[in-house]
Amino acid sequence: MPTPRRALLLSLGVWAAQLAVTVAFPGAMGNPGWLIFGLMLGRLTGIYHPPAPDESPLSTGRKVLGWLMVVIFVLCFTPSPFR
Repeated sequence: MPTPRRALLLSLGVWAAQLAVTVAFPGAMGNPGWLIFGLMLGRLTGIYHPPAPDESPLSTGRKVLGWLMVVIFVLCFTPSPFR
């Protein structure tokens, strides 16, 4: 995080989003393991990515491949993997 203020605002934003989902969908069940995984991922990889050495635009084939990977992720994602 560049500044402690931005880290606090991001944390409050995540908390507010979770609260909004809980209020909007009271019967929604989740797995707290995903929160721990997200925090670890954010801490280990960082929120801000450094600039890439090659800033050329992606080709159409690479854009299609990227969107295909997003679709596969959404289809494979399990909100609560164990019951």
